[in-house]
Parts: sequence; structure tokens; C-alpha cells
Amino acid sequence: MKKFVSSTTHVKRPIGQKLILMIILPVALVYFTMTIIQLRMGIEAAREDTFLDLANAVGHQAKACEMTLMTASKVAHGLADFMIVRQPDSIDEITAFIHRMLATNPNIIGSTVAFEPDAFPNLQRQTQDGTLSPYLVRETETVDGKKVEKYSYKDLALVYKDKKYLEWEWYAEPAKLQKPCWSDPYFDEGGGNVLMCTYSVPFSIDGKFSGVATIDVSLDEIRDIIRGISTNEADYMLFSSAGRVIVAPKHLNWEMKETFDSIADKYYGEMVRTVGKQMKEGKRGVYLTKDKITGRNIFGAYEPLEHIGWSILKRINETDSLRHIYDQLFVTVIMSSIALVIIVAIILFVSKMITNPLKQLMQLVRGLANGNWDIDVAIVKSHDEIEELAKTFGIMVRKLETSIDETVRNTAEKKAAESANLSKSQFLATMSHEMRTPLNGVIGISDLLLGTPLQPKQLEYAQLIKTSGESLLFLINDILDFSKIEAGKFELSPATFNLPKMVDSVMRILAARAEGKHLELVASIDKDIPILVRGDEGRLRQILINLVGNALKFTETGGVQISVALIDVTKSRYHLRFDVVDTGIGISAESQGRLFKMFSQASAATASTHGGTGLGLAICKKLVELMGGNIYVESEAGKGATFGFNITLESESGQTNEDDSVVLAMDKAFEKIQVRPVLIVSSGVFQCPVLVKQFQSWNFTTQTSASASDAFDKLVKAVASDTLFSMVVVDTHLADTKGENLIHSIQQDERFCHLPIILLMPLSEDFSKKIWKYPLNLHFVSKPIQNTSLLRAVVKPFGIQLNSDIKKPLNELSGKDADALKKLRILIAEDNHINQIVISGILKNAGIGFDMTNNGKEVTEKFQQGHYNAVLMDCQMPVMDGYDASQQIRNWERQNGLARVPIIALTANATMEDEAKCRNAGMDAFCSKPIAPRNLMDLLLKICVR
Repeated sequence: MKKFVSSTTHVKRPIGQKLILMIILPVALVYFTMTIIQLRMGIEAAREDTFLDLANAVGHQAKACEMTLMTASKVAHGLADFMIVRQPDSIDEITAFIHRMLATNPNIIGSTVAFEPDAFPNLQRQTQDGTLSPYLVRETETVDGKKVEKYSYKDLALVYKDKKYLEWEWYAEPAKLQKPCWSDPYFDEGGGNVLMCTYSVPFSIDGKFSGVATIDVSLDEIRDIIRGISTNEADYMLFSSAGRVIVAPKHLNWEMKETFDSIADKYYGEMVRTVGKQMKEGKRGVYLTKDKITGRNIFGAYEPLEHIGWSILKRINETDSLRHIYDQLFVTVIMSSIALVIIVAIILFVSKMITNPLKQLMQLVRGLANGNWDIDVAIVKSHDEIEELAKTFGIMVRKLETSIDETVRNTAEKKAAESANLSKSQFLATMSHEMRTPLNGVIGISDLLLGTPLQPKQLEYAQLIKTSGESLLFLINDILDFSKIEAGKFELSPATFNLPKMVDSVMRILAARAEGKHLELVASIDKDIPILVRGDEGRLRQILINLVGNALKFTETGGVQISVALIDVTKSRYHLRFDVVDTGIGISAESQGRLFKMFSQASAATASTHGGTGLGLAICKKLVELMGGNIYVESEAGKGATFGFNITLESESGQTNEDDSVVLAMDKAFEKIQVRPVLIVSSGVFQCPVLVKQFQSWNFTTQTSASASDAFDKLVKAVASDTLFSMVVVDTHLADTKGENLIHSIQQDERFCHLPIILLMPLSEDFSKKIWKYPLNLHFVSKPIQNTSLLRAVVKPFGIQLNSDIKKPLNELSGKDADALKKLRILIAEDNHINQIVISGILKNAGIGFDMTNNGKEVTEKFQQGHYNAVLMDCQMPVMDGYDASQQIRNWERQNGLARVPIIALTANATMEDEAKCRNAGMDAFCSKPIAPRNLMDLLLKICVR
């Protein structure tokens, strides 16, 4: 056989490199991503820990400082209590009490009591008309090389004899506020440069302010504590309520004149200024800022001394606080890098084990690509799946070599099959066109005929012509549906329709067949089902015609009933069951499995006896499934059959019914009809129960009889009991005689000769030949009985006319639409004479002006000579078809810069491909033959007016 030849190309990137790229790079990326995430999480966690540690530490120191100061403050309160309780009369007594306090409180370096003028007259005389007691100060001197504490006495009464003490802060502020006060810290330069502060407690005797008890507290112990725990990495600071530095570490060299604002300006910026404001307000918190001098981030935490108004602050360098996490992350990076190197080495080793056998297999494939079919798969020895792959590849090559020969042989056969399929499709399209063209004439002419004034029998015959044509159209559609099913192009077209009218149309189409076999054909629809529903009316009618047609075909006596029942209602969705019941030959259980298959019937004997294509039920099954339902059969041999299906339709109750309103008509009738029973005389198996159900839905009560004699007896009894019937419904054929004989007997009896009578007559009988024999109170209804026809006969004796009895022109439109259509001028291209009559008749009835042409060449010439609002273009015409004519019209419009005139395709071809072909040729819309007048009017309104 012929060798395969192919140019080889070098592998740009070996699989080993791909493995490295596929494994190492993602691993490295994941590793570094996780490292970065771990670093960030570690830093954030360390920061949170640092903040927490700082807050705990500064809180602990704040409590320690506050405890020291509050212990000292108790001394001042004790002195104030002494003055209030004892009210001493001598200076010596006060001096002795102060001496005892100083001896037991080493942090207090001095104390005094100041009086208001005239508060203690005896004490003031002892202080030489002053108001101060002696001031005792703790002093230290060296005796024999040892430091010894002593107390010196100062008579401040002599110093402040002019009472200037009243203006001093340590006295004036507590006297004014009437509460204890701490002074700002200061250095007692005259007393050994001691860092100290004053605590003053006002006291009153008999409700009158009398003086202030004061102590001087040394802050050296607090300063030593703070400086002792401060380092270069972490330090503490104590601030006064005014925001001045009280204590700071020695290495900062800060003086007491430093404030938050000056520290912010020199070192840290606005963050510290904000912190200072909060500390002045007695708040606690943490912060992070940058040192202006070193450029490092600084953590800080501050805590108030609640009873004093001061604050303590601790700060620490961020780098120092996070050093342990950096060390830990460094170790993690080193260990992970070592692990990554080990993984890379393992991957490289594994890739060699994988790539070497793959390279050998690649050599085999390259040889095959160069046309060498004699490959040796034994060179691949990896003892794993790759070796199995090589063996399988060898088997595949042998099979491929064989299949290529078979493919060459099958190519010719495939082309022949495709050619046959194309021929079949062309045949179906041609057959559809050739059959639809005369059908357009039959249905179109019957439509025009129905729009003219007709006698009742003429109207009925015209309707039969139309329904027969529609029946043939359904048969053609079955064939097309079969082809669509095979091609997988089956679709539904939902729209709003009148359900009772649709069922009536099915009975009209099949009425002649039922009468020819003397069979009953009746329909029953639950009264709770809405009249207007939304669904695919055409497909639903197609299903019923198939099922009813089959039932009539296999039924010789009895009849067929169409039943529409309501199963359930969900919001506006009605779940319905359609049943077609017959009294025919029935179907055995073993034959039921073949019913819904293509080209299959119950048995060969059935096919030879009754005929049929075997397509109908299969198409019905497909249609029901497309509607979301299921189809079924219930039957026994010799006992008739029930074919049914379930579907869901949406209610269109908000729309106005175009035909009769049954409820409205009966409401009007009841204004004149007394509620009296209706006598129904019929021996039909299906017909009598259906009539009873229909009259009961109109709120009549009913009585039934199967024979004329029984019916006459009931009429006599009704007269005797003074409860006459409202009317009598009589079937043509009764159990004991003809219906006409019963009517004759009724008319001859004066007791009930005035009763309205409805005679149910076969379709083939002529009403006009019967009318002259009977009085005016006799009314005729053709079988199969349609609800509208029956209702018309029921209300007519009482002078009530239904909407559908008022004749309207075929295409009558109201208001602006009708006026707009009359202003149109249409150009028609149609070569078939009958179709020309149909189209021109439709347009004339609508008042639309038009010009007629016979082929594509004439229509293009006519179009260029006149002005038209639209073109109706037949697709299949001699000389030039509609496709070429449409293209020429579009080219002429473009060359002359004219607006696009709508072109509507008129074609008997009904496939989606035909519609697409029309649009590709430049047509704007699609109207399938046979032409429905109202559809054509709506189409003209849509593309020419609205």
C-alpha cells in the first residue's frame, strides 16, 4: 500500500523540561507564596503580641506608681481629719502629729497646715498673729560617716505674716475647688534638688472652710523605678496632667519643660500629638509611629494614673520587638530551601525514568509518520504502562493499516448514500410543493366562498370543502413531519387558540367518514376548562385527527367519543387529559408494544384490512412528548380501545373570546326560559350521555329516553303534573322508530305541540327539504354535534342571536388597521391562475389595491415602473423564479438609492431551509401556502403599517 510521508520537526521543549516546569515552578511558587504569607502573618501576630505586652506592662507600672502616690496621699487626709476632730489648741500638738506621720512614711519629705484668717484664734496668737503652723521638713545629715534623718522646724507664720499664702497654688486651688489637689512635680532646689510634688486636702469645721492640710511627696523613688526598668530598646516615661515630662530615661536627656507638643515637633510628629491629647483626657491606648531621628518604627502604650491625673507611657523599637519572629522565619526559609532542592533532585530522577521510554516511543511514531509501517515496539522496555502503550500502539498501527483500505472502499459507498439522501430530500420538497399548490386553490376558494352570503346547507358544504382540504394538508404534513423527525428539526409553534373550536374542527373534518359507517362521533369537554388556551393548535389538532381517524377506521358499530378532562390546575397552567374512546375491534396486549413505532401496525392482518402508513401514531407520540406529556393506550381484543395523552396548556383567560360567550348567551336565555327540564330522546351509546352533560353545564335539568314511545309517555305525564318540558331534543334514529315519527306525534297533540324541538340530523340530509313539513318551532342540528351549533338551536326559539351568527366580511378589521390596509398598493407575482384568484379575492375583501404579474421578469419590470408598499412573491415561477427576482429588485434599489420595499415570500415549500433561502434572497417575510387570509393581513400590517 502507499506509504505515508511527513516532514519531521525537532521537539522544542523535551518532556523532562515540561515536568520540571509543571512541578517545580508550581511548588516553588506555592512555597514562596506561603513563606510571604507566613511572614506577614507572623509579623502581624508579633505586632499584636507586642501591643498586648506593652499594654499589660504599662498598666502594671501605672498601678505601682499610683499605689505609691495614693499611700502618701492618705497622710494628708489623716492630717486633715486630725484638725477637724481634735481642733488642737497648740502648735506643739500639731507638730507632734506631723512628726509621727513623717516617721512612718519615708516618701513624705514635709508637711504643714495653713488656716483661714480667724479660723483658729489660739493657734494664730501662738504663731505671732500668723495663720501657718510650723513646717516640718525631713533632712539627712552625715554623723560619723552615716546618714541620719532629722526633722527641721520652720515657723512659716513669720515668713507669710502678710498672708500671701492665700494666693499660692497649693493653698488657693484646693480652697477654691473644695477638693484634694495634686500639684505639678517640681524640683525643690533649696532643699537638695529633690523631685517632688504637693498634695493638699481642704478641711472644714462646722460646715465652714477652715484651712488646708498639705504634704510634700518625694518622687525620687518613682523616678528610680522608671529609670531602672528603661533601656535603649524599651523605656518608660511619666507625664503630668498638663502634658509635661515628669520622669524620662537618662539616655533621652529630656527636661521637665518638655511637653507632648515639643516631643511631637522634635521626634515623632502628629501621632504623638494625638496620643498626648488622649493622655490629657485620661485615656489609655497603644500606637505605632516613626522616630524622626532614627527612622525606626516605634510601638507605644499609655495608661492613666486615674486618681492623680498623670499618665505613664512605655515605648519600644519595632525591630527589637520582632527580632524573634525574624529569626524564626530565617530558619524556616533555610529549611524549606533545603527541602525544595531535595524535591527538585527527585523530580529530575523520576523524569528520566519517564522520558527515556517516551523518547523511544516517539521514535516509533516518527518512523510511522515518515511512512515506515514496519515498526518494532520491542525497543520500548520500561516494564510499566508506557511499555503497554507501545504494544497497544503497535496493534493500533496494524488495525489502522487495514482500516485505511476499508475506508477507501467505503468512500464511494458513502458518496452514493449521500446522493440518495439528497435526492430523497429534493423529492419530499418537490412533492410538498406540487401538492400544496392545488391545495392552496381548494382552501383559498373555499375561504372566499365562506365570505359570501350562503344558505345554511351551502355554508355547511363550503365548510366541508375547506375541512377536507385541510385534512389532505394534514396528511402532507405527516409526511413532512416524518422527514423532520429523521432530520432532528421538529419544532412547536405555541399560540392562543379556542379549544372547543379546535375539537369541533376535528369532528367536522371526520364527520363524513363517521356518517359513512353510521357511527356516532361526539365530543365532551369539562366545563372548568377555559375556552382560550395557549399551545400549538395545529399539532394538537393533528394528534386528535390521527387518533380519531384510527378509531373510526377500526370501528364498525357504535361510535367514537372525544373526551377532554381536567386533571389539575397549577396557577394558570391546566393539566389536561385527552381520551379518544371507540367501540371497535380492540388491540391485544402483545400488539400494543408495536403501535407507536415508525411504519408499524398492530398486525399484518390489520394493515392489509384497514390500510395505513404506520406513521400516524409514531408522529403523535413524538408530538405529545415535545409538548411535555405522554401517550398511552388501554384496550382488550374485541372490547374497543382508548387512546389518550396528557399535556399542559396555559390559560389565556385575560383575552376576549372571538366567538360566542356560552355563559352570557345562557344568562340572556334564562331571562325568558323558565327553569324546566329538557327531554333528550336518543339511543346513542355516546351521544345521549354527552348531551346530558352539555345541557347540565348550561344549568338545565334533563330527562332521557331511548325510544319514541317512552318519550311520548313522559310528555303526557309532564302535562298531567303541570310541569312541562322547556324543549325536546330528538335524534333521527331511535330504538323503536325514526325521530321524525315522534316529532309528528308531538305536533299533532295540542297539549305540547308548542314545545320547541331540536332534531339531530345526519350531515348528508338537506335541512331545506325538511323545513316545509314542520312548523317554525322545529330546529335542526347536524351530527356530529358542535357545542356552538347546539347552543344556537337552544336559544334561537327565544329570539337570542349569538355573536357568530352575525356575518362579517372575511378579513374585516376595525379602526386604524382597516383604514391603513386600504391605503396600500401591492404587487403580486404568481403564475398559477387559481392562486391568482385566491390572492386577489383576499386583497379585494380587505379593500387593498394590487397589480398582478405572471413571472419573475414581469414583476421586476413592473416594480421599476410603479410605486408599491409591498411585493407578494411566489418562489416557483417560469422565466425567472422568485429568488432571482428578489435579488434583482434589491440590486436596483441599491443602485438608485431607494428605500427597501418589503417582499413577502409565497411558497408551498414549508421547511426551515426554504424560509432561510427566501431571506438570503432578500425577502423580508415568509407566508406558506395554503394562504390563511387573516395571517396575510396581519403580516401586511406588521411590515407595512406598524
